[in-house]
Amino acid sequence: MKIQIIGAGAMGMVLAHFLSVKNDVILVVKKNSLEKYNDISVLIDGKKYRLNVKITEEPGDADLTIIAVKSYDLPGISNIKIKGDVLFIQNGLTHLNYKMGLRNFYCVTTWAARKTDERTAELTGRGYFRVGSEEGKLDLNVFLDAGINAEWVEDIKKELFRKAGINAVINPITAIYRIQNGAIVENNFINFVSKKVAAEIQALYDKMGLGIGVWEDVEHTAIVTRRNYSSMLQDILRGKRTEIDSITGELLRYASFYNIGMQLNEMLYNTLKRLEVQKD
Repeated sequence: MKIQIIGAGAMGMVLAHFLSVKNDVILVVKKNSLEKYNDISVLIDGKKYRLNVKITEEPGDADLTIIAVKSYDLPGISNIKIKGDVLFIQNGLTHLNYKMGLRNFYCVTTWAARKTDERTAELTGRGYFRVGSEEGKLDLNVFLDAGINAEWVEDIKKELFRKAGINAVINPITAIYRIQNGAIVENNFINFVSKKVAAEIQALYDKMGLGIGVWEDVEHTAIVTRRNYSSMLQDILRGKRTEIDSITGELLRYASFYNIGMQLNEMLYNTLKRLEVQKD
């Protein structure tokens, strides 16, 4: 299968490595950045592999296009003409507002990756890799044959909102207080605040009829990732833009539509936006 991956961040590079074993993979990078990708590698389970895929600045035709850019970069690529199927793999909910290619599929995953330097991406965790769509089925053998544990879910939007709810509690709170995920359940004050934030999201999800238990999901995630630092905290510490708009920002937009008050979530959102500007 011919696969193009738009976005050469850590996750894009890791997926390119796995999928290139049995497929023709093209990695699409930002304009005027080809030199940065002359010699790139991935670290998998402590072993370094050179990434042997075609690298280009110009998207083309492919059977499957994986959109692996950050959610805030979606506006910059939304006008690209894509003929085949498209798989979105962003955090948050913003990508639900975009239509690209023939059919749109969505991935919710707890696979994790990070850049160790400009030319190296490391796979830091394997979790679930859930794919779904309301526009048909995608043959997941392309992922399974590459060693990616993809699974089909019928209600992918529910899974997207489930993960957004988890991230909307854990990410901004850990980023603001600069703490590990475990503090969500281990620190009495943080736990109290987290439950209040989750309750606001629960009220929204109940009004939407999603059938999601927000605090239960948050508590479980905080326990199993208790020693981790959230991606939002890492972004703040590195002076980078976060994905707060795609997570909490989108939930606030839905809350406005459904007339649900989310004052604590709004406070977290505004605080994160100020931290982004300060870049301290």
